[in-house]
Amino acid sequence: MSVSRSMKCEYDLKALALAARDMGFVVSENDYPYLYGTQRKCDLVIQSRQHRYSYGFVKNEKGQMEMVYDGDADHMIKKEMAEKILPRYMERMLEQNAHGRLRVHQRTEVGRMVELRVREA
Repeated sequence: MSVSRSMKCEYDLKALALAARDMGFVVSENDYPYLYGTQRKCDLVIQSRQHRYSYGFVKNEKGQMEMVYDGDADHMIKKEMAEKILPRYMERMLEQNAHGRLRVHQRTEVGRMVELRVREA
């Protein structure tokens, strides 16, 4: 039997949605992720094309961001986030916060490691 899980996180949802789309995930807003035995409307839902599980991002009562997902997919979801979405998210945040002054000019992936090389634009 699976349970719904959540963990606190701090992401810029707009940049996270763009990063997930860039990496081939299906992204929807104000939707319900796949959670066993419960429904929870989320501000952002990311659906993998590789399996049925999805994960949602929602602000809780305290105004903190939470990632919610099905407990059966714990390993898969954390791996996708770490290896696929978050490296692209970091690129987007770097470029966004540099206000056009910096660009990622080379991205190298070796196994589970991602190296970003940055230049002034």
